[in-house]
Amino acid sequence: MSINKEEPAYVKIQNDIMERIKKGELKIGERLESERDMAVKYNLSRMTVRQAIGSLVNQGVLERRKGIGTYVCSPKITQNNIMSFTEIVIKSGLKSKTEVLNFRKCDKEEMSIPEFKNDCLYEIQRRRKIENEVVGIESVYIPFKYIENIKIQDLENSLFNYLKEQGQNIKFSSASIQSILMTTLHHKLFETDRVLPLLMVESKYFNEKNELIFIENSIYNCQVYKLNININNDF
Repeated sequence: MSINKEEPAYVKIQNDIMERIKKGELKIGERLESERDMAVKYNLSRMTVRQAIGSLVNQGVLERRKGIGTYVCSPKITQNNIMSFTEIVIKSGLKSKTEVLNFRKCDKEEMSIPEFKNDCLYEIQRRRKIENEVVGIESVYIPFKYIENIKIQDLENSLFNYLKEQGQNIKFSSASIQSILMTTLHHKLFETDRVLPLLMVESKYFNEKNELIFIENSIYNCQVYKLNININNDF
């Protein structure tokens, strides 16, 4: 393949890789050719190929796996305000899938959550996927009274939308965020042997009456998930 010299050669390689991903010729999770093979393909030096790949790695398009090769990453999704995971993914033009891992009713004595000490709760754990790659694990704790008749099939879609249909509009939320180390359990939940950078987000969601509706503890692969936060000076 020849490279047009109107712009830097490494940019042309980047654009070609991006186009192949867009057309589905390179799929998420697929390994790229070796730098040696790409240098032959583009008739350029390995240094130029390495520069193109490095730039796409920095953009989150590709991922280098030590001793294995370079792979196509899932596109990064960004949350700017209160939105359900389903809404975020749809707005990104991607396909999502939700797997319900746990769905059970808990008596007051079973759960020690101070905010809901007088409530019986549903405990819900869901695995979130984008383009068939696991990007997050969510654990939700919500009183019976808000989703009394919910079915497991409803949880495969947006919980926000279900609550809205029940007359509960989420008005605002608060969250604490921290990075965590990956454990054996995380490897199992994320269905991978790789060590991923994980972000834990503990959120509380409130309705228009300032009532706490549910608590959500989520763990995301921050190679894929980005959370934007606006902090105001109210002093």
